[in-house]
Amino acid sequence: MTTITPIPSNALAQPSQKFELNIEALRGFAALIVVFHHAILHKFSLDPAYSLSGSWVNALPGHSSVLLFFILSGYVIGLTNTKALTTKSVFPYLRKRLVRLYPIYIISLLFTLVIISRHYSFGTIAGHFLFLQNSLVPSIFENNPLWSLNNEVLYYLAFIPVSYFGLRPSRICLVAALIGIICGTIVPLPLLSSYSFGFIFWTSGLWLAQSRIFIKRNATHWLLFGLLFLFLGYEFLNPFIMAVLLMDTKLHIHFIHPTGPGISLGDVFQLPFYFYLFLRYTNHTIRYNRLFITAFVALGIFYFNYIVFRYGVHSSQVAYLFLPILFFIIGIGCLFINVLRPQSTTVIALPYPFIKLGAISYGIYVIHFPISIMLSHITVFSGTILTYCIRLAVDLLLVLTAGYLLELKVQPFFKAILSKKPAVILIETI
Repeated sequence: MTTITPIPSNALAQPSQKFELNIEALRGFAALIVVFHHAILHKFSLDPAYSLSGSWVNALPGHSSVLLFFILSGYVIGLTNTKALTTKSVFPYLRKRLVRLYPIYIISLLFTLVIISRHYSFGTIAGHFLFLQNSLVPSIFENNPLWSLNNEVLYYLAFIPVSYFGLRPSRICLVAALIGIICGTIVPLPLLSSYSFGFIFWTSGLWLAQSRIFIKRNATHWLLFGLLFLFLGYEFLNPFIMAVLLMDTKLHIHFIHPTGPGISLGDVFQLPFYFYLFLRYTNHTIRYNRLFITAFVALGIFYFNYIVFRYGVHSSQVAYLFLPILFFIIGIGCLFINVLRPQSTTVIALPYPFIKLGAISYGIYVIHFPISIMLSHITVFSGTILTYCIRLAVDLLLVLTAGYLLELKVQPFFKAILSKKPAVILIETI
């Protein structure tokens, strides 16, 4: 007797992919930082009659979190595309990327168009549907964080020749750095310079996923949280960013920055620490790693003391660094405890809620700012610190709910439709 049983294509055995739980948690942290950063940075974007004031309010590394997303993106592409792309595999690769990005992205754009209060040309709106924002068309303010998706798509496309021709990520980083410097100084092409500097971050993640030169060493919770707190302050306590200022004022080498959001040479100076952060979150390290992280901490403390000495302890420059130095001190405390405790012999994952947050991070990122703008259109119950805090709590609740629905409900639905393959027929003889 012969029976014919249809088996869905997704039930076929597939090679398992390496899944980094702590990297997922890091992505969730970065997404939340971006949410709070934009809610505080853009005055009256949450409460139409009240905004936080003081030098400290801008001291959250929202921009650095986007740079982490670029590294993470290259890392994921490196993990999921271990074989070089061929003529036959290019289209499946592009289809997977499109299915991952576009459905949620479209919903975010449509929601943005519903709540906008400004006038935008048809070309600007159409350009957003083609990922052309911040390049050929200006970004829509009500969802300006989408500027990074333009970079993301370009880097996905750039990966095709990189993988097809087997180009080394380390060499690509050097070429991208050279192009970025030339287009930021000699040839005034700031947008190309920004793309090139951003591609350094993306390609460094790709290199991390493909390289086998790093030492395998498990990280403890104390180490991971310590590095996270250092990250919260590092964007503002990195003395190497002064090199760009010195080049401009002393050597008269002027860097042209893009008119809109983008990546600058100063951002590239933060890459060594971010790369080390990713290493430890993937349970890898380098030789003399304690000396390496000690140098970062010492330089951050040195920079803070330099600002205090130059401008005075009561200056606005020092007030601006209040939160970063506080984060730094907490991070140093966590690292000190980590040194005193026994080192882990097994892989330790961060608490499950943090990992789950990473699973909805893309949905959080693309929807959070228009939700904040929507709340600012509600004029009742506004104008005080109490209303602001309540609005912020409501905003966070709505963003997390929307991110959950987009990533875990909407995305699987569209993925099942857009990635659907014909059923495979299994012939079983009894």
